[in-house]
Amino acid sequence: MVTALEAARSTLDDTRRMVRALAPAELVDRPLDKALQRILDTSSQLGLRTSFVVDGEPVPLPTSAAVALLRLGQGAVANVTTHAAATRVGVTLTFQPDSVSLDIVDDGRGFDPGESTPSATAGTGFGLRAMRSRLAEVGGTLVVESGPGTGTAISAAIPIEGGTR
Repeated sequence: MVTALEAARSTLDDTRRMVRALAPAELVDRPLDKALQRILDTSSQLGLRTSFVVDGEPVPLPTSAAVALLRLGQGAVANVTTHAAATRVGVTLTFQPDSVSLDIVDDGRGFDPGESTPSATAGTGFGLRAMRSRLAEVGGTLVVESGPGTGTAISAAIPIEGGTR
């Protein structure tokens, strides 16, 4: 029984890894920068002022890295529109020779990232944990800077093995 349970868990873990590695529809026939711009275009239609900057020369990324950054961007912008009461959000995608990073900054109400129990208006708190977990799977890191009334800045960085150029 224990062996069967361990085998089932291992198979489930393998399946989850494969599903995460598949390119989502947003990245089919579209590079990461275009997919992120599309997210912001949708948010601007909801009244949020958006800006998007690509710094460095865009290069093809490993699927796992592109998916992690796309999902982070989707989650962060969704948090801005749902919880932050922000009027502006800025996104910067930066390509460096050995890494790629995504920075998202808003002018919303902010929150205390160190608070262990999110308030009822702040959401479930699962979003940041999921972002960190997804980035950790590809060797990336997440830094969150925020405070009540100060807006929020989220910075994700993923190393690119052997460089991108």
